[in-house]
Amino acid sequence: DGIISLWDLNTGHRVSVMKEHKRRIGGCAADPSGKLFASVGWDGMMFLWSSSDGSKLGAVPVADCPINCLAFHPEGQHAVMGCWNGTLFMYDTLNRRKTKTLRGHKSSVRAVAYST
Repeated sequence: DGIISLWDLNTGHRVSVMKEHKRRIGGCAADPSGKLFASVGWDGMMFLWSSSDGSKLGAVPVADCPINCLAFHPEGQHAVMGCWNGTLFMYDTLNRRKTKTLRGHKSSVRAVAYST
């Protein structure tokens, strides 16, 4: 439904409701610092959010196809996103820009992860 809810685990109360995605959300991931998190969706967008209050920190048009998944690099400076069309997009979280497009999968990328 394109909606994300941010919850306070100590109180059990909802902190914020984010309604920026126009289509279904494909994935969410927190950066290693815990200060922000990102969401990707079938609208081809990635949004960056504050983990403390749910405020929007950025909006990035990533792809012209649905995005299924994302993961942050363990050091926090990069994220990777996987799309329905088999493409992976690398994103620089410090400078807030796409850095690489990786093609080669013959079908949808449904999960991504970093290994250290």
